[in-house]
Amino acid sequence: MINKVATTVPQRLDALRQAIAAALLAVAVVLSAPAAAADPVVGFSVNSSGNFVANQEVNALWRLNLQTGIATRVFDAVRDDTGYLDLEALAFDRQGRLFGADDESKTLVRVGTSSGRAVTVSPPEQSNMGVPLSPPLDFGMTFTCDDQLLVVSATEQSLFEADIQTGTLNRLGAAGALGVALADLATRDEVIYAIDMGQTAAGPTAEPALYRLSVNPVAVERIGPLGAAVLPYRSAGLAFDEQGQLWAVTNRRNINNQDFPSQIIRIDTETGTAQAVAETQVANDDAVVAGQPLVGLESLAIGPPALCGASNDPNPSNAPVASPRSSDWDASPIPALSPPMLLLLTLLLGILGALALNMQRRQGDPS
Repeated sequence: MINKVATTVPQRLDALRQAIAAALLAVAVVLSAPAAAADPVVGFSVNSSGNFVANQEVNALWRLNLQTGIATRVFDAVRDDTGYLDLEALAFDRQGRLFGADDESKTLVRVGTSSGRAVTVSPPEQSNMGVPLSPPLDFGMTFTCDDQLLVVSATEQSLFEADIQTGTLNRLGAAGALGVALADLATRDEVIYAIDMGQTAAGPTAEPALYRLSVNPVAVERIGPLGAAVLPYRSAGLAFDEQGQLWAVTNRRNINNQDFPSQIIRIDTETGTAQAVAETQVANDDAVVAGQPLVGLESLAIGPPALCGASNDPNPSNAPVASPRSSDWDASPIPALSPPMLLLLTLLLGILGALALNMQRRQGDPS
C-alpha cells in the first residue's frame, strides 16, 4: 500500500504540470493572435462627376470599402469605363443584378460587377426611357421588396417606376409631386428612404436631410437633418447594407470652386443624423491614378433591398438577410471564432482537463 501511494504522487504531479503547461500555452496563443477583422461593407459607385484627366478613370465603376474609403476600379480587357457618360444611379434587384440609370442618354442599363461595363436592358442602346434627352433629370433609384424599380428625378422633383424589361419610365403622381429635390432612394423592408440634394444650380440646400417616401399616394416625410458631420455636397448615393444600416456617399465636386473627395457617411434612420466615416481614395494598385482622391461619386449600391419581410415576422431574428446572388459577386468569407470565443473555449478545455485529472487522481488513490 505504501509503495503504491509513493508511485502515484509523482504521476499526479507530472500530469498536473502537463495540464497547466498546455492551458498556459493555449491562452498565450489566443491572447497573442491578432483580432479578427470585421468583414468590410463593400458597395459599388460610379464617379459620373469625376475630375480625372484620363477618360477611362471617369464614369467608371468602383468597388468601395465603406469603412476605409479605399476604392478599386472595376474593368476588363474590353474597356475601362462603363461605356456611358453620366451613370448617376445604381441599385441591385432582389436577384442580385445591378442596374443603372444614365442621365446623358436617358438609358436604363445593367452593370457587370466584375467587368464594370454597362449594357442597355433592351434596344436601343441609347435612350430607352421614353423621356426627352433634355433637360437633365438627376436620377436616383431603388428596388423595393416587391422588385419594383423606383426612379426619382431631383430636377423635376418627380417619382417614376421603371420597366426593367424595356427601360421605359412611367411617372407616379403628378410632375413635381415630391416637392423636394431628392438625390437617391434606398429600401429597407417595406420602407423607402431618401436623401436630398446638398447643392443645386439654385444654390445650397438650407439643411440636407433624410426623408421617408410614400408611393401611393406619392408623398415625402422629412425625418430629420443629417447634421454637422456631413460636409457640403451636391448630390449623393444612398443604400442599406444587409444588416439594415443606412450608408451614403456624397459628391463634393465643385464645392465653392474646389473639388473634394467624396464623403462616406452612416445615417440613423430614426433621427436622420449622420456620422462621418471616411473620404474616398483610389487604391494604391491602380495603374493610372493610384492613391489619388476619388472625386464625383453620385451613386451607391451595396446589395438587394435589405431585410425584406422583417416587419411581417413576429420573430425579428427570422427575418431574411439580403445577400447578393449574382454570379459575379464576391463569395462570402468563411466565418471564424472571435478571440473572446476562443478564450472561452480554452477555459472550457481547461476545466475538462482539471476534471480528467481529478478522475485520474481518484482512480490512483489507494483508498
